[in-house]
This record gives sequence, structure tokens and C-alpha cells, in this order.
Amino acid sequence: MKKDNSTEAAKKLTAYIGFAKKSGRITVGSALTVDGIRSGGRKTPLVAVCASDASKNTKSRIENSCNYYEVPLVKAPITCEELGNIVGKGTAVSVVGITDMNLADAILKYFN
Repeated sequence: MKKDNSTEAAKKLTAYIGFAKKSGRITVGSALTVDGIRSGGRKTPLVAVCASDASKNTKSRIENSCNYYEVPLVKAPITCEELGNIVGKGTAVSVVGITDMNLADAILKYFN
């Protein structure tokens, strides 16, 4: 039986984001992620993850920031509700940023 690639990708991404959340190496939400990308420093996301059903404005904002500051962007095969549940929020979350180098590398190896 052939595995569904999008389901497997969603499970991998869920695990990586969960690890980042537990270690405190994450920015949650588009505003914090974009601010982290712009400011630099220890809390700078090394990769940004955008939910598949994020609004057009949010997608545009995060894509522009990532392109300008050369931060990789992963368009996740999960919804905003699922992303919110992964990071422990009771609401939808459109974007998260991963600030841990090892987890960012793992995400990029799998999704690029």
C-alpha cells in the first residue's frame, strides 16, 4: 500500500514544530515571526512555516519578509487550526518561525 505523501509530510512537520515548541525555539503568529525576521538576533527564525489556508495578506507579508531577509519559507500541508493545535493555542495560527538550527535544517531537508 502506497503512503500518502501529504499525510506523511504533515506528520513530520507536526513532530518538528512540536519539538521546537517544547524547547522554546519558536515564534508563533505572523506578526512575531515577521518581527523576528526583521530584528535579527537570537530569536530570528531560521525557517518560517506558513499554513496552507493562511489569508492572502498573511501569505504575501511573510513571503515578502522571507524573500527580503533570505529566510526559507515552507508552505505547510496543514491548516491554520492544525498549526494552532500543534503550538498549543486554542485558536488558528497562520505562521510559525523555527529558531533552532537543527530543527530548521531537518525541516528544510524534508520539505525542499
